[in-house]
Amino acid sequence: MMKRTVPRLCLCSALIVGLLCFIWGNSLLPGQDSGNLSGFVGMLLQKLLPFLDLQSDMGMYLLRKAAHFSEFAALGMSFTWLYGMLSQKRVWSLVLPLFSGACAAAIDETIQIFS
Repeated sequence: MMKRTVPRLCLCSALIVGLLCFIWGNSLLPGQDSGNLSGFVGMLLQKLLPFLDLQSDMGMYLLRKAAHFSEFAALGMSFTWLYGMLSQKRVWSLVLPLFSGACAAAIDETIQIFS
C-alpha cells in the first residue's frame, strides 16, 4: 500500500477532478469548435515538430486519438494512485481504477452523443 497522507489524497483527488473537467469540458464543445481547437493544437505542434504531417485528415485524426488516449491514460494513472492509497487489498487497487475509468469513458461518450 502506498503511503496515505491527507495532502497526497487531496492532490490526487484534485488532479482527478481537474482531468474529468478537462475531458468532459472538451466533450461538451460542438464539433466545429472541437475541430478548430484540434487544428490550433496541430498547427502549434507542426511548428515544433515540422517532420509530422498534422495538416492532413489522417494526421488530424491521429492527433485527436493521441490526445484522447493521453487524457484517459493520465486519468487511469490518477485513479490507480488514489485507490492504491485507499485500498488495503491489491485486487481492489486494480479493479476500482478500471471500473472508475470505464464509468468516466461511458459518461464521456454519452456527453459526446448529446453535444
